[in-house]
Amino acid sequence: PQWARTIAQLAIILSSLLNAWYFIQATIQIWKSEEEDVQELYLAYYPERSLNPLFGSDYTNRVLMSLMYQPLFAVDNRKNPTPILCGKHQVSANQRNWFVYLDPDATFSDGTVLTARDVTASLVAARENPVYKGRFTHVSAITTGEDNSVVITLRTPVEDLPLLLDIPIVKASQVAEDRPLGTGPYALYTATGGES
Repeated sequence: PQWARTIAQLAIILSSLLNAWYFIQATIQIWKSEEEDVQELYLAYYPERSLNPLFGSDYTNRVLMSLMYQPLFAVDNRKNPTPILCGKHQVSANQRNWFVYLDPDATFSDGTVLTARDVTASLVAARENPVYKGRFTHVSAITTGEDNSVVITLRTPVEDLPLLLDIPIVKASQVAEDRPLGTGPYALYTATGGES
């Protein structure tokens, strides 16, 4: 019922307000080249909780994660997939093999180029997360292909697979870390209270 949802929403808001003193203020730096100006954005988050978008489940931190990490595709307000880290994609005639070619200009906040290995590792890790696990019901394999591509092999055809690939991508070597690098427009730079 509507009243139960309203009470649940109010409980979440009240809980957030009561726990607000746990927050610290984080400085998020827009990632740009050294020649450009740097802009800072100050946001609160829970530093003791994970900032890994593949595993972190704290709602407040997930807001921050949405600024730091990007998916292969985003879903627009008309439920259409929009390429973000994907340069182009192709699908086999039987719709069981999807080839996702990465945007060659996509880089992580440290300047390293996004690779198919990063995407493969992120998607494989996401399969273990209850938030994303259901998206992989029909996926039998995720492998690194040629020309910086990721090959997604399906058990059964899925016509709108890109709609399910709005999963954040992190560096392959950091998929299990609490603060992996991302490709988003913002990067965790420093935080008050000795955190960074």
